[in-house]
Amino acid sequence: MSKTVLCIECEGGELDCFKHGCRIKQNDPVNQPNHYTYGEIETIDYIEQVAEIYPSKQAVSVGNVIKYISRAPLKNGLEDLKKAQFYLNRVIELEEQK
Repeated sequence: MSKTVLCIECEGGELDCFKHGCRIKQNDPVNQPNHYTYGEIETIDYIEQVAEIYPSKQAVSVGNVIKYISRAPLKNGLEDLKKAQFYLNRVIELEEQK
């Protein structure tokens, strides 16, 4: 289980947060990386919820769209947005083939 700390601005914690006063988990880059666990719901939980209503071929790409959009401001910025766009285009192509 990961330790919870306050951000540097709040009280000298180990990590930066995005809204002061919030609490964030210490980074666990394998099981719960910060760029997927901020906010009220973990990205993987949301991906699973949304992807289950899509056909399996589209579900993979839909999951990647959500993943890259949600982590973009916290990890790779424009690169992640372009990856999301690539996967969204794939979903659209698959939908158009129906």
